[in-house]
Formats: sequence, structure tokens, C-alpha cells
Amino acid sequence: MVKRIIGVIIILLAIGTWLVPQLTKCDMSTMVCNYTAKAELALAIPLAVEGLVLIFGRKESTIGLALVGAAIGVSVVLVAYVLIGVCSSTMMTMDCQTMMKPALLVFGILEILANGWLLWVSKPSTT
Repeated sequence: MVKRIIGVIIILLAIGTWLVPQLTKCDMSTMVCNYTAKAELALAIPLAVEGLVLIFGRKESTIGLALVGAAIGVSVVLVAYVLIGVCSSTMMTMDCQTMMKPALLVFGILEILANGWLLWVSKPSTT
């Protein structure tokens, strides 16, 4: 039951990881935040698949899914802050600076925590 709850949480985080960058990217297609939005879509798809497998899949796959999901959560943060980023810091009033970047940090951290929780719940018992 807990595995399914975590699966639903991960699906909701994947939807947020996909939706927020799509709604807050700049109008010009050559801006950096548009590339970040595309990359976050590429990261949200495997997260959604992970959530679906947790809801409908077998228990044996949860440890591997938790490790991969946590790595994707780290990637969500890295894309927004290190690898691609958003528009320059001189444009502090842009939506990508004020909403996209902090939201992706929160979503990434929550994805890491949800997958850590999944890893904790799925650990084999030693008794």
C-alpha cells in the first residue's frame, strides 16, 4: 500500500516537473529556459513511468526504481542549476528565474526524498 502511495506522489511530482517549465519558459525559442523546459520533459517521462510501475508493478523492482528515481531527482536540480540553467541572473523578474528555477529545486528534492522513502520501505528485513 505504501508503495502505491509513493507511486502516486512520484507521478504528481513528474507532472509538476513537466508542467512548471512549460508554463514559465520564455516566449523566444532561443532563450536558455526553453532548453531547460525540454530537458525537464525528458526527465519527467521516466519519473512518470516509475510511478506507474510502483502502482501496477511487482515488488521486486522497487529498490532499482528507487535508486534510478533518486538519480533523476538529482538530474532535475542539476539541469536547472548547473547543466543548462535558466535565463541570466540579470533578468531577475523573468518567470523562469522567479518560478521555474525554485520550483524545479523543490520538485527535485521531493523526488529524492520520495525515492529515499521508497528505498527505506523496500529494504529487505534482516530478521
